[in-house]
Amino acid sequence: MGVRQRDFRKDLQRSSEAQELLDNPLLQEFFEETEKDCIHQWLSTKANQLEEREAAYQLVNLLRKLRNDLQTFVDQKDYALQQLQETEKVD
Repeated sequence: MGVRQRDFRKDLQRSSEAQELLDNPLLQEFFEETEKDCIHQWLSTKANQLEEREAAYQLVNLLRKLRNDLQTFVDQKDYALQQLQETEKVD
């Protein structure tokens, strides 16, 4: 097995693990409730509460980035499978 094949196998493993996380009901609930709480906090701040508003905004963005990054791992599955098949044909 070449170095590149191991990379694709690692990508497949990470894709599977990321999908398990995204499908986990507890993690789904965490994302939904935490984002909802942060948005509520963000919207309920007063005009002079800049630090609180910024912190809530940043946390919402961080949660969304985390979820999107996990989804990116999942989305790489088809490409990794295709590349792994190609490298196996060459070897």
